[in-house]
Amino acid sequence: MIPLWLALGALPALASPVTYTIGFTGTGTLPDFASFTFDSANDTFSNFVVDWEGYVFDLTAAANNETFKSALVDPCYSSAVDGPGQLYLMLTSCSSDADPTYNTGAPQWIGGLHTDPPPNNIVTFDFNNQPSGLFPAPKMLVALATDLYTTGTGNIAYGSYSSSLAPEPGSIALMALGLAALGSLAARRSGRKA
Repeated sequence: MIPLWLALGALPALASPVTYTIGFTGTGTLPDFASFTFDSANDTFSNFVVDWEGYVFDLTAAANNETFKSALVDPCYSSAVDGPGQLYLMLTSCSSDADPTYNTGAPQWIGGLHTDPPPNNIVTFDFNNQPSGLFPAPKMLVALATDLYTTGTGNIAYGSYSSSLAPEPGSIALMALGLAALGSLAARRSGRKA
C-alpha cells in the first residue's frame, strides 16, 4: 500500500512557484516552445518565454507589469487582485473562457512579423482575449505583447492555446521511487508463487 501511495501521491504535489508549458493550435507557424513560472503567493512571474519563428520572447517583465483591469466583470477573473493575477488566469483556468456576455471568444495568441519601413520591421507576440478574427474591437482585453526589431518579412499567425503543469523534479523522483517499489513488490510476489 505504501508503494502505491508513493507512486500516486506525488502527482498532485504542487508547490509555489509552479511551472507550466503552453501548447498551441492555430493558423500559420506555431510557436516551438513556451513556458512560464508563476508564484501565486505573491502573484509574480519568475520566467515567461516563448520561442516563435526563431525569435525568443522573454515576456517575464511584461507579465509582471500587466495592468489590473478593474472593469473586468467576467466571473472567470474574479479571484484576481492584480494584473499578473488576471494574466495568470487567462493563461490557465480562463484560457477557454468564451462567455459571449463578456468576451468575443476564447483567448488566443497572435504572432506577427510586421513589415514597416526598414530597418524598423517589428516582430510581436501576445496573448489576448480579442479573438474574433485578428484585431476585432474587444469587449474585454487582457493582453501581453513584446516587440522585437528584425529585418524579416511580413507573416502573421494566431490560434488557441492551453497550459499544463510541468512536472517538478521532486515529484518525478518520488513517483519513480514508488513505481520501483511497486515493481519490487510485484517481483517478490511472483517469486513466491513459483
